[in-house]
Amino acid sequence: MISQHPDAPGRRLSISLKYTGPQSKEEGEKLFKDANKKRLAFQGCRIFRLCSREKTDDDRAESIRKYLRAAHHFMNANEWEKAGESYENCARLQEMGNEMETIDAAGSYASAALCYKQDKCIKEKNGQQPTNRSNRSVSTVMERIRLPSIDESKLNPIDTSLSRLAHMQMDYKNYEKAKANFEKLAVGLYTDESNEDHADNFFFKAAMCALAHNPELALESVKRYFEMRPNLQETQQFALWFELFRNMEEQIQTRSRRQSVQGLKNDPFYTLYN
Repeated sequence: MISQHPDAPGRRLSISLKYTGPQSKEEGEKLFKDANKKRLAFQGCRIFRLCSREKTDDDRAESIRKYLRAAHHFMNANEWEKAGESYENCARLQEMGNEMETIDAAGSYASAALCYKQDKCIKEKNGQQPTNRSNRSVSTVMERIRLPSIDESKLNPIDTSLSRLAHMQMDYKNYEKAKANFEKLAVGLYTDESNEDHADNFFFKAAMCALAHNPELALESVKRYFEMRPNLQETQQFALWFELFRNMEEQIQTRSRRQSVQGLKNDPFYTLYN
């Protein structure tokens, strides 16, 4: 007998048949709390190397299972924001696994986005103020409208999964991880003439993530991309990038000058002689 995927629709249906809304809310809270404990245990083992690799992997896997079950219960209880948080926490753990787990991570991010969207719609309908989650409820498709699209039919399965994960990470403002994955895709494709355009788009998205994550270090990344693909300097995409970079650089310099002046004004000797 083939076991069901932990996030299979059948598992969600079985919960709706066995639990009432209030019961699911209570069970979801318990599972969410247990999943947090397992996640902290995993992070502690990983950082301080206090456990075996097997124990560390077991804690991560158990935390993922509990977050998924919590999400199913919260959905059954119409607690959509908590369901979204459960899926999001689950995705962050899944993306630490092997390459095939990136498929599950992208799916969990998508489910989180849908839950947040549902929560927003219900609260707005009831005249309530939804939680400000920036662009977390924006789908991958919406993200691709704002930036050049990627034709996934030209990618192999692993690259397709990595592309979807990187877009989700960008959508959730995990810019550092998205940049690393876009770079990985670009570097793997730019030597292949049939995929040069894909590589250029991935380099551009990596550059945009670098700019969002740390504007002061972004130029170093872009210089590396130019060394690999000199033609990038002539594209409209990077002309736009440099315009954004200069604007952000001016903002940083202006902010720095203001802070310096304010620091002087707080100096008693400056106040005394000026």
